[in-house]
Amino acid sequence: MPLLERPEGVLIHWEERGEGPLVVLVTPMFSTHDVYEDLFDLLARDHRLVYYDVRGVGQSSRVGPYDIDTDAGDLAAVVEAAGPPAVVAASGESLHRAARVAAARPDLIPLVLNVGGTPTGPQRTYGKSSGLAGSMTVIQAFVQLISSDYRGGLRSAIAPANTQLDDAGVRDRIEKLVE
Repeated sequence: MPLLERPEGVLIHWEERGEGPLVVLVTPMFSTHDVYEDLFDLLARDHRLVYYDVRGVGQSSRVGPYDIDTDAGDLAAVVEAAGPPAVVAASGESLHRAARVAAARPDLIPLVLNVGGTPTGPQRTYGKSSGLAGSMTVIQAFVQLISSDYRGGLRSAIAPANTQLDDAGVRDRIEKLVE
């Protein structure tokens, strides 16, 4: 289990398995890499798979800053340590850091795959919101919920998107994130 040292003494935990072309899986915030365990087994059959815990999650340091530039820098450092080039598989907000590195350093990341995600933000269709995920009122309410009831906010984000989990599974996922 390598640890990658970043500025300010931050340690980024990363692992690899398999052999072949390099694929780096980038998890979204509020997610630990164990969510993708079944996918790892499939990819590692004919690829060298690297996954890491973003800062503040799992076994990586819980030291900020927590922003897109820092997250993109961490991703670039992981790819450099693993030995580029890498195809990056990302979802949700992790696409932003992957795309940022790919645009700035195509020698590191020549291709980013969107493996799914939930679009949020003020999306407009014919002058109207395209749904609840595009409603600034809903987004502001979610941010307020996360600020005042972190576990409740995580539950409202995790449970609907992970219908394969029962209540105990959702609780376990939340506890791993809070750790």
